[in-house]
Parts: sequence; C-alpha cells; structure tokens
Amino acid sequence: MLPKLTKISVAAVAAAAAFSCAQANAASLPHSNSKPAHRVAAAAAPAPQGCQRKEGYGSPGWWSAIQGCLATSAGGNPVVKVENDCQYKGVLAYSKVVCVIRGHYSVSKDGQVLEEGTIFHTGDPLHGGGTIHQYPYTCAGAGTYTLRLTDLSTAEVRPGYVGRGSGPVPDITVVAAGC
Repeated sequence: MLPKLTKISVAAVAAAAAFSCAQANAASLPHSNSKPAHRVAAAAAPAPQGCQRKEGYGSPGWWSAIQGCLATSAGGNPVVKVENDCQYKGVLAYSKVVCVIRGHYSVSKDGQVLEEGTIFHTGDPLHGGGTIHQYPYTCAGAGTYTLRLTDLSTAEVRPGYVGRGSGPVPDITVVAAGC
C-alpha cells in the first residue's frame, strides 16, 4: 500500500498543471500594456511564374515554336526565359535544326515597364547548344507582372549554306502575380 503522501503528491502535481495551463491561457489574452515578444517577418511573395507557347509556319517546310516564361533562375532571381524549337521538313519528316530567333521583350508591373530589350540568340539542339535563354529583371514589389514578346521571327542557320526556312511567330503575353 502506498503512503498518503504519494496521493497528495499526485493531486499537487495535477493542481500545478492546471494552474500552469490557466497562466498560459491568460498570457495569450491581449493586454493594453503588453507588447509581443517578437514579430514574424512577412514572407516575400515569390517571383511571378507563368508561360505561354506559340507556333508559327513560314516558308515551305518551316515550323517553329517559341515559349516565353516569367520564371525563377537556379539562383532564385526573377528571369524571363525564352525557349525555341525550329524544324524543317525534309523529304520524309520534320527534323530539328539550328535556328536564330529575333524579337523584343518587355516586363512591366501594373502597366509600368521595368525592363525591355532585344531577343537575338541561336538555339543549337544538334550540337549541345541551349535553346533556353534567360534575361534577368528586378522585381518592384508585389503586383501583376506582364511579359510581352513581340516582333518574333525565326530562321534556320546553316554555316556555309543558305538557310532553308524562316518565318514569323505570333506575339506572346504572360501575366502573373508575384514579388
């Protein structure tokens, strides 16, 4: 048989636990003279994310596609990503070819242009060259960001030869919230 002191100790422990819970609940109630111990920093909104892809047909046998994206680089910075795919139809089927893309890009926030520039690069999927190119821009706070790719055109690049195909690609517009 356990001594009475053990029973009192269990009751005392239960009472102390109840008192602790009551104190913790009272501490969480707002007081006119209390200040929070710390403030939680507001998390920054992520960079805008979104893509649009358009296809175009040009000279006989020519097909191309361009995709424009508001994205985040591997380093976590906001970028415009432009990816191209060009194909030319040979005797039997279409095949990927090296091509140059040209055009203009702009990034705006709530209608105000933040960054703009020229697109001019060559994608070489046949020899390990990239078909994705990145153009960095700086976020200007939370809002609606718009990417516009305009005056887009593609043309085959054949060193030592005249390219067989070229053509326009429709404008691209991507709208996304972020930053």
